Amino acid sequence: MDRWILREGFKAMGRDRYYDAVVIGGGVIGLATAFHLARRGVKVCLIERGMVAAGTSGATMGNLSFHNRMPGLSLDLAKASRQQYEELARESRVNFEFETAPSLMLIEDLSVIDWVKRRVRIQKEAGLDVEFVGPDDLVQLDKTIAPDLAGGVYCRTSARLNPFLLCLAFSELIRKLGGHVLTHNEVTSVIVHHGRVHGVKIGRRKILCDAVVNAAGSNADQVAEMAGVRLSLVRELGTVVVTEKLPRLGVRLKGECTEKDAEAQNVDTLERRMNVHFVFSQTKSGNCLIGRSGQRLGEPASCRLEAVKAILYRACRFMPPLARVTVVRTFSGVRVYSLDGFPILGPVGEPRGYFLAAAFGDKGFSLGPAAAVLLAHTILEDHNVIPAKLLPSRFFETETLCSKEATDGNNVSYNNLC
Repeated sequence: MDRWILREGFKAMGRDRYYDAVVIGGGVIGLATAFHLARRGVKVCLIERGMVAAGTSGATMGNLSFHNRMPGLSLDLAKASRQQYEELARESRVNFEFETAPSLMLIEDLSVIDWVKRRVRIQKEAGLDVEFVGPDDLVQLDKTIAPDLAGGVYCRTSARLNPFLLCLAFSELIRKLGGHVLTHNEVTSVIVHHGRVHGVKIGRRKILCDAVVNAAGSNADQVAEMAGVRLSLVRELGTVVVTEKLPRLGVRLKGECTEKDAEAQNVDTLERRMNVHFVFSQTKSGNCLIGRSGQRLGEPASCRLEAVKAILYRACRFMPPLARVTVVRTFSGVRVYSLDGFPILGPVGEPRGYFLAAAFGDKGFSLGPAAAVLLAHTILEDHNVIPAKLLPSRFFETETLCSKEATDGNNVSYNNLC
């Protein structure tokens, strides 16, 4: 018997089934990719070994903060993803709790104020609605903030969403467009013949296709091995703390400026050992999500408790009222990064027809939907529009399908590709 229980919809397909494309992974990256392929008439099947959003996508805060973004590829993708969410919420009438939620970047060190002000000027020139807020105005803007902070950056265009509801919405939209979403089915091998992908196997069953997208999140390297592709990834365990439901606590999205002076960088604290910096989000229901940590995988379980302590200690430094609230639970998720920190997106070259959408780290929701548009276009048009700094070819000796046509990301029009 196959390891995973086969759903009735899959049993009705018979032993083999053909699709134009198979997407492996039911997180936001895989779902967005399958959605954009189905939207363009592709016969697509998404395969997830658990439930949708069972991995990293289900262990995130759902913040779409812009106060910490600078001009460049990341900002371009984040803007395009945010626009997609707005359009999706408006046109599909699917509720995934998307809403504009202004954000604050909080500054603890006076020594970085000039640097922050220069940064704000650059952000404004790039069209971001941000402004520097001095310490006196900061406490008026948000009375939950510690009064001794050096200042902050206020951004009016940040947003938030519910990660679970978004993934479920993508799943339903894929089905409405004629695609299939197979949960509780694990891909056990990728079928490669004469240097080209021909499908995947789920146990003894085959699903034949012309293209395979590896969006398997924390298992992306293992799924890559099935196609003979070696993928080096860095894994990090992130922890978030959830509080009881509370009245509105000031600006709903907050985070600390992670740029420190040299002296502060050398101080040995619990927060530094647990790689903690303050991030705060309050949901529509009133629960507060507080983070975040970044631990190496394989550390003892006691380190996770230490991480929770460090998160709460750091949070109370910036928001003293949090010291009086009740924590109801914590959750953790694995974030996966490439060796250079950029996502890995596009064709691998060999085998032909095999594509990667991996290593988005903690930026899957902010960058993923726009990246999915680029990947879908590249798959369908056999013409690469993916910026060179994201292509797998930067790690592989073999040349990717269209790497010679790769752009630098500055001239990509995401709206024209949607």
